[in-house]
Amino acid sequence: MNAILLGIIVVLVVVIIVLLILMGRKTEKLKKAAEATGEKPKGCCVGCTSCHAYTAKAEEIMDQEDRSIPTVVEGTLVDMRCYSQDVRNYTDNHYTPDNKRIPKCGTFCAKAGIPVGVLVGGKPGGKTFVLLTEAPKLADYVGRTVRINGRIMKDSGGLYTIDISVKENGSYKPIEIRTPM
Repeated sequence: MNAILLGIIVVLVVVIIVLLILMGRKTEKLKKAAEATGEKPKGCCVGCTSCHAYTAKAEEIMDQEDRSIPTVVEGTLVDMRCYSQDVRNYTDNHYTPDNKRIPKCGTFCAKAGIPVGVLVGGKPGGKTFVLLTEAPKLADYVGRTVRINGRIMKDSGGLYTIDISVKENGSYKPIEIRTPM
């Protein structure tokens, strides 16, 4: 009986230690996220500053970091609707199902709010990411080479766009965008 009781106590102590370690990791992540927003811990009811008493903004940043992967992607900016229908539609001029060409179709679709994406490496049929940003602001750049600094969202695979540049004369020029969140 004493051996069973001792075994249960040991298991409980191990569980408590693991929980404390995990809480410490979350506290460190919260502190880093809070520093990124410039906020300081509020402290809990007894006035300490090591608890989880941060604002929702720090929690939101921490959650986003846990749910996404930082990346830089280069490729061709595409209109996702038309490109999804025919991989030849990676330029601004698109093909219809009956093989006719529509000039500036990609620009038109993006201006209408159809999502844009990046075709990694610019090779038709390759990996694409839907950009989580305002398509109309990028309409004039459909079919051109872009570089995107962002975060690939683990759940959806979408590319949260932090900043984007378009290639002009061998160098990259920033494009003014707003991040969606």
